[in-house]
Amino acid sequence: MQIKTRGIENNAVTDQKIRLSNNQSIRARNAANTGDIPLLRANTSDLAEFGVKPQSSFTPSLSQDLATLGWVQDYVSGVTSLKEAADCATTGNVALVGAPGSIDSHVLVMNDRVLVKDQTDAKENGIYRYDGTDLVRTADFDGTPASEVKQGVSVDILFGSINGKTRWILTNAAPTVGVSNLTFAEIPAGAIVPVQQEEILSITATDVTNQYKDLSQVVLHASVQVFFSGILQKKGVDYTLSNVAGPATRVTFHGDLASAGNIALVNGDLLTVSYERE
Repeated sequence: MQIKTRGIENNAVTDQKIRLSNNQSIRARNAANTGDIPLLRANTSDLAEFGVKPQSSFTPSLSQDLATLGWVQDYVSGVTSLKEAADCATTGNVALVGAPGSIDSHVLVMNDRVLVKDQTDAKENGIYRYDGTDLVRTADFDGTPASEVKQGVSVDILFGSINGKTRWILTNAAPTVGVSNLTFAEIPAGAIVPVQQEEILSITATDVTNQYKDLSQVVLHASVQVFFSGILQKKGVDYTLSNVAGPATRVTFHGDLASAGNIALVNGDLLTVSYERE
């Protein structure tokens, strides 16, 4: 009688014990535990081929390091670290305690991000969050860790009659938050490379009832692509776009995606939305 074990001992697999044939993929289980995802294979040309889109959170430093699309776009435009967009930016000195109700014609609401760049005391400059009364430094620009604030850090401005749709870059070498006089310079519009992003939208029962889902921010409508089960949906037929308070861009379901559609969205479905942000 032959007895076979059903598992493999920890640390027991070596390069002598596992090898795939050419053009076969290393697979992993998907997050929903409904199927396998092909991760990587050696194709018939003996090249490494990814079965899904690879992503990385590290910053390349060596010439042979892989680089993400976002890093390349930022590098081309002179940006080394792009922060989450600010809702508005100052045009002059403002009170941080007892902040004004509006900045650059933008009415502040709770948790708005504000680029403060024109203080009389330039040590106060930086990115702030409106807490309903005061402006307080944001967690990604409070100097902890020190590496989050460095020369080349930049931020896009969403709204404002003067600064809306602009990008600003920190020019100081080796800055220290609260100690250094921080200086921001506007990047010329021609130098700005739109930032390509992707969101996975998890559809809830409320979304099905509403027949819409909001993205996390305002995006460039012309760049939006919506995928369901890997299939590109048709703009103007299966969905439409609009900007709403928040601020955000709203994806409203029509056609096949709507309640009476052929592939009507239901609770638990996932939509992949690719776009360039404004």
